Formats: sequence, C-alpha cells, structure tokens
Amino acid sequence: MTPQQKRDLARRVIRTLIVFAALAGALALGFILVVLFADKALAEPVDKIAAIVEDQVILKSEVDEQTGVYASQQNIAEGDTAALRTLREEILDRMIDEKVVLAEAKKQGITVPESDLESAVDDAIRDTKQRIGSDEQFTIELEREGLTIDRLRERYRGEVQKQMLQSRLVGKEIRSKVQVADADVDAYFLKHRAELPKRPEQVHLRHILIAPKPDPSAEDGARAMLTAARLRIVGGEDFAKVASEVSQDASSKYGGDIGRVRKGELEAVFDSVAFKLPIGEVSEPFKSSQGYHILRVDERSGEEARVRHIIVAASAGDKEKQMAGALAGDILDRVRKGEPFEDLARRFSDERDVRDSGGDLGNIPVKALRDPYLTAVQNLSAGGVTDVLTDERGFHLFLLVERIPEQDYALSEVREELSQLAYQEKLQAAYEEWIAGLRKNYYIEKRAG
Repeated sequence: MTPQQKRDLARRVIRTLIVFAALAGALALGFILVVLFADKALAEPVDKIAAIVEDQVILKSEVDEQTGVYASQQNIAEGDTAALRTLREEILDRMIDEKVVLAEAKKQGITVPESDLESAVDDAIRDTKQRIGSDEQFTIELEREGLTIDRLRERYRGEVQKQMLQSRLVGKEIRSKVQVADADVDAYFLKHRAELPKRPEQVHLRHILIAPKPDPSAEDGARAMLTAARLRIVGGEDFAKVASEVSQDASSKYGGDIGRVRKGELEAVFDSVAFKLPIGEVSEPFKSSQGYHILRVDERSGEEARVRHIIVAASAGDKEKQMAGALAGDILDRVRKGEPFEDLARRFSDERDVRDSGGDLGNIPVKALRDPYLTAVQNLSAGGVTDVLTDERGFHLFLLVERIPEQDYALSEVREELSQLAYQEKLQAAYEEWIAGLRKNYYIEKRAG
C-alpha cells in the first residue's frame, strides 16, 4: 500500500467510524478505552488548544489521545507521519463536528431523560467489563489507573450524555428523513457490483448415513442413568448440578442449559417434548438420534423455548460397528452397480432430516466442508460417489449431483442486504451535507500545532 493509499484509508476509516457512531447513537469506537485509561490530558499543567467552537474548547491532548487509539486499532505505525497527520486532521474535524452538533442540540432544547442516561451508563460499564474479560480484571484495571467505579461512572456519564444528545438531534434532523426506495437499491447494486462478494463455489450433495445401532445393554444403562438423575431432581436436587455430573455433552458445563430453541430447529422428538411439557417439570427419558435425554423447559413463548437437558449416549459395541460398516459397503456396491442413490437413502439412511428427500443436502459452499469430506468430494465428478467415510457418527456416503462455480449474486438474492447498505450510504451522505451546512452557523477556529 502506498503512503497516499494509507492516508486515504485512514481518512475513510475514521470518517466512517465517527460519523456512524453519531448516526447510530453508538459509542464511538475507541471511546471506552479513552474514557477508561486516558487521563494524561488532565495531568498536563498547560495544555495547548487545538480548536475553538463557539465557547467550547478542544484540547491538543484530547486530539492526540483519540489519534493514538485509532492509530493502534488501524495498525498505523508511529513512524508513518503522513498517515498519522491525516488521521489527526480527520479526528480534529470530527471533534469539531461533535461540538457543533452539541451546540445545536442545546439551541434546539434537546434533552436526555435521567432514566435513559443512567441505563446507558450501566450498558457502557457492562460493555467495558465484557471487553476486559471479567469483573476481577475490570477491578484490577480500575485500580491500576487510579479510578473508582463512581469516578468511572461520572466520567462515562458526561460522554454518554453527549453521545445521546447527538443521536437524538441526528435522529430528528437526518434519520427520520432518509428513505430508501427500490430505485436506490438498484442504483447501489450497479454502482458497487464489482465490490460485492461473490457466491462461493458450491456442491450439490446427497448423503447416506449408516449409524451403528447401540448395544441393547448400553441403551438399558443410559435409560437407567437418566431415570436415576430424574429422581434426584424431582427429589429436590438442582437440575444444573445433576446435569454437570451426569450429562455427556458440552452443555454440562452450563448446567444443561442449551439456550433458546425455536420449534423445528431440533429433531421432531425433541420438539414434541420441549413444546408440550409443562414449564418447570422434568420429562421422562426419551430417545433421539444422539442418545437418551431428560429435559426441563424454563421458559416458553410461542414457538420459542428456553431448555435445559441431560443427555447420555448409548454407545455401540464392536459387533454393531462392524455390521454398520458392512451395510455401508454393501450400499456403495449397489450404487456403483446402478441402483439410484436417492432410493437407497430413503430405505437405509439414518440421517432423518433428509432421508425422505433421498438424502438431498442441497447446495453447500465448498469452504464449509472439512476433511475428509472436502478431499473426497473435490475428487468427484458429477454423478460420482465417495468411498465410505467414517467419523464418530457412523459411516457416510456422498453423491455429487453437480458442482456450482463461484458467481455473482443476482440482485433478487441480495436485495434485503443491499437495502441496508444503500440506506447507510444515503444516511452518511445526508449527515455530511447537514453538518457542512450547520458549521456555517457557528464560530470555528482551528489552531496550528
């Protein structure tokens, strides 16, 4: 990248980030870090003035601090003086814009209700904790910077209030007036077509899964474990505690909590329990393709439920695995001798979701495949079938129906996404025009250095 390209990139990045922070009412990127860890400006006995807007002052140290944060985020080297100079100029211009907008908000009598402000400060602090990683680390960082939580809230309060005032004024003057018509989306598509991502290479696949059937004694053991777990819970033990001790999937770390599920996302047998079981009750053990479960519904609204479960897998023995592998090999021979793959999928496949469609997986991006499936499919021609592939689920066969090369998306496929992009583009253009006109109404003085 040439020095000029770096300067142009810095200008575009900082303009877009700060403008959209005002447009969206979000805290500008870098604000949290500047507010939490940057108090250097206050430590200088004499601070130079970078600009004056009416009776408001922008200090050189404030501009330097913001420049340092954005430069770090955009990986601009300390020695790249040209890019840093461009970045600093752009930041100063946007800080002037902020002062102008705040002056206009004051002039128009825009205010922020106290309850909204307190809620936003709470959100800002919560976001900071998440970025830092933990409450403990957050406390350490506060102590390291000589701050208390009350001092941090005070500092956030002023900055959040400014952001909210800007957002309310911009919403009134800009967002409420920007509309996107179909013609705008069409124009955006033509203008940016070369920049849009392409639909990646895809493969249309059919699939047969032969899953080893669990040993009957293993199934009896799984049901017994879950029956005992259910009795512990019904008897008063905490579901989360029992799940952490008994359940055999990743949700055990979270007390069996698998979050919110929508009807139709999981297997039909799981849905039939999750959307019929009374809230708070623990189900009897039931079987899915993954194993045996008991579950509890903590919340339910319409076709969405918050669910906890305990799962115990019933594993297959060596004999059952050998039988499944032999069946998969026999099916492969029959396909190669001419029997229709889809007929065999309907008859034998344990992939229930696509069995009735003849194992049809539809179009899958090649990049979504992992080895050994990726390598196996890449070596196929249309109509070809893989060798038997094995993983923890069982034995797999894939038929390549066709290969779809990388290509442009049709406008109809991306209209909804482009509508949002076209709106953002119009919003930014409207904001730039509005702020340029607004600047003419206020005294602005930039100072060198």
